[in-house]
Amino acid sequence: MKKVLYILLFIMLIPLTVHALDNKTINATVGNVAQNDVVDIEVSWDKMEFIYIVENNYVWNAATHKYTKEVNGYWVNTGNKITVKNNSAKSVVLNAKYENHINSITGSFSTPNFTVNGHSQKSISFNLNGTLSSNYYRQTNAGIITLDIK
Repeated sequence: MKKVLYILLFIMLIPLTVHALDNKTINATVGNVAQNDVVDIEVSWDKMEFIYIVENNYVWNAATHKYTKEVNGYWVNTGNKITVKNNSAKSVVLNAKYENHINSITGSFSTPNFTVNGHSQKSISFNLNGTLSSNYYRQTNAGIITLDIK
């Protein structure tokens, strides 16, 4: 058993040439990867559904003796948490990004750049900001959230 392991470790440290069936040569390099360089990360997402509420308020204007319509809007989220669980010993650095698909809104994270230490987890929240046109009366894709892992 010791001879087999010794031979496998020796082979892992040298470049290999692999011959494909159609006689093309493909060079592949393999190396010994340290256990510390392997990361095991689980990412879980809440529903990521957001509702834009519009309130119409009518305010009496004493100077003109007319009501003035004021429109106020705000966002309500129904699950905006992103949780990253690091199952490995090595800490990882993450960068959260949002690419909007609707120009009038933006997205923000509670912590856009964060570190998850080994064998721990961290949660961040995501919120939408801005106004949403009345043209969007059905559910639509507001954008893309990306987590860059370094």
